[in-house]
Amino acid sequence: MRTYLTLLLDTRRAKKDGSFPVIFRLTHLRKTTSISTGYSILEKYWDSQKCAIKKTYTKVESIARLNTLLLKEEARANDIINKLYDSEKLNYLSITQVKNRIT
Repeated sequence: MRTYLTLLLDTRRAKKDGSFPVIFRLTHLRKTTSISTGYSILEKYWDSQKCAIKKTYTKVESIARLNTLLLKEEARANDIINKLYDSEKLNYLSITQVKNRIT
């Protein structure tokens, strides 16, 4: 399977307040696209080793809950990718079609 989904901080696009969006990077047949999670944080609160938000982030009540929510979304998207792979449809879809199925 040549389709991957990775949670990361998109440091290419800074917002006015200096924060960066947390996105899913979808790679399919050597092409990539971004899927927004709707969250943005400062770079100092991002743990690139764990691909998660650090516990020092203070703008939400529960960091564990936010990280779990992001992991659930990643698991849901990976489940969609795996179902497409099992039904042998994945290699015939474009990256836009895969993204549309996930979103």
